[in-house]
Amino acid sequence: MFVAIDAQKRTYNVLHATSKAQLRILRQQTTFFCPVCNEPVRLKIGSHNQPHFAHIRTSNCPEFERESAYHLKGKEKLYQWLHRQKFNVEIEKYIPDIAQRPDLMASKQDVSMAIEYQCSTISCELLVKRTMSYWRQGIRVIWIWGGNQLKRRGSHWLHLSDMQALSVQQSGILYFCPEAMTIMQCTPLIPFSSATAFSHIIPHSLRTSQFSGVMLQQRLDVSTLLNEWNRKKKIWRHHGLYLKHSQSPFLKYLYKKGISPSCFPPEVLIPLPSLIGFHTAPLLWQTHILLEELGCFSTGDTFAASYIYNRLMKMVKIRRLPYLSPALPKKALLEYFQFLCGTGMLAQRDTYTYQKLREPLLPFGETEAYEMDKEVIQHTAALFPTTLLEENRI
Repeated sequence: MFVAIDAQKRTYNVLHATSKAQLRILRQQTTFFCPVCNEPVRLKIGSHNQPHFAHIRTSNCPEFERESAYHLKGKEKLYQWLHRQKFNVEIEKYIPDIAQRPDLMASKQDVSMAIEYQCSTISCELLVKRTMSYWRQGIRVIWIWGGNQLKRRGSHWLHLSDMQALSVQQSGILYFCPEAMTIMQCTPLIPFSSATAFSHIIPHSLRTSQFSGVMLQQRLDVSTLLNEWNRKKKIWRHHGLYLKHSQSPFLKYLYKKGISPSCFPPEVLIPLPSLIGFHTAPLLWQTHILLEELGCFSTGDTFAASYIYNRLMKMVKIRRLPYLSPALPKKALLEYFQFLCGTGMLAQRDTYTYQKLREPLLPFGETEAYEMDKEVIQHTAALFPTTLLEENRI
């Protein structure tokens, strides 16, 4: 940590020191204490790492967490970046009402926000607890993940953990690498599976970027999404399902239906603007709707969206997204129905009432499946330009 107090409760911030020599003199003259637990702390002044205060190993401080050099450097760089933009920045300010000490507290024009720079794994429960405690105090909180937490799966794909999903805002997820001096903004996030998502990974150099620019929602390149999605869907058709365990319930389900795993209907595994609302993989819930729920209806039958939604909620897992609207799963389902209307499978007869016009397409082989995928996915393009994620809290 960078902040400590002395016996007279005076505050010392090592980032304000002009030199290491000044800090060495200060270390000889002063005994330092943690501002949270009041236990003694050491001022460490190494030849390579940033000077900082450290608890002794046996500390019982509730805020005690061994900080890596990577985390310390990142916190320092973010502090300097915000300070240059005329933010009033306090590092490691303790908030006694909620017993929290965010990495940074920044304010500007009557807007106060906490910035948590997280470079290690924490439990989902703890992350939610911290987020909610800030909100109850009327404090905006922004989670920035260490660049070491960004697990890329290609130029437009990343691993989306349940922990990181809890920090998704309208502007996406932020990662910061202090070594590259770059914030990576990942937006939008459109899950292909429970843990893999499409995203534009946009670099923002701390040398030239402003905070306001980093927090902007970026425009989706729809053509890139459709091309990348179809490329990955093709791989899944050819390899993905066979890589699963032979007793996979989904594989058994397809075989029971008489469908080859590489020839599932092209109307499933479809990208949607609100898809992140579901934790269950789109291949699974969209197949369930297409073959089970809509399969119960004959051509010409009508049904209410609410009927399908209520039945779907019994078999899917919803993703926890504190910053975003709880209505996202319902929006995703309506987007899927809109897509099916575009393919000619459904027709919308009222605001939330639809009519079944045909049965799902079933390709005879992989080659035909690939061609169907290319044609069908084009009906999703119109869903994206005018559809934005709704944000509950900032």
